[in-house]
Amino acid sequence: MDFERKSAIIVPVPDAERALGAIRRLYDPSAAVGVPAHITLIHPFCPAPVPEETIHELEQLFASAIPIVLRFERVGRFSNTLYLEPTPAGPLIALTEALAERWPQWPPYSRAHRDIVPHLTVADQRDDRALLETLAASVASTLPLSTTVTEAWLIESDPDGLWHRRSILRFGRDCVTNIV
Repeated sequence: MDFERKSAIIVPVPDAERALGAIRRLYDPSAAVGVPAHITLIHPFCPAPVPEETIHELEQLFASAIPIVLRFERVGRFSNTLYLEPTPAGPLIALTEALAERWPQWPPYSRAHRDIVPHLTVADQRDDRALLETLAASVASTLPLSTTVTEAWLIESDPDGLWHRRSILRFGRDCVTNIV
């Protein structure tokens, strides 16, 4: 099958993948196509393959970012989606806004949502909302989860619809943003 190639900018959260990877592989369709546990900053971004000059600009933008200590204490829910709420959300919102300001043609979630709500999807079940209730209790038992994020990834889909890391966008500053 030949899929339209896309890209996205995400903040990977390996600690969440270790804690919740098995659940994600069963109930989050993005896990089945190679996307690790993450917080999305921009999706969709420009068509893949992303030009090298755009990657260079992304590297420069993220070089000014500060590593962020995140804590996940609550399970949230959109209608069909179960997710973890990161605290603090402010630095993630600021990164998303900086990307949207630099590339206004690629707004967060294609402007489908008015507010930027950073979240880490655990399950997306359009056909079984009752299952989300059951999963919420199981996921809540794994919390709290703390981690420090020090990079974002530019990921791209291939012609088969599978996603791969194209570039690591390292945060450049040494100080860490702590939980307020």
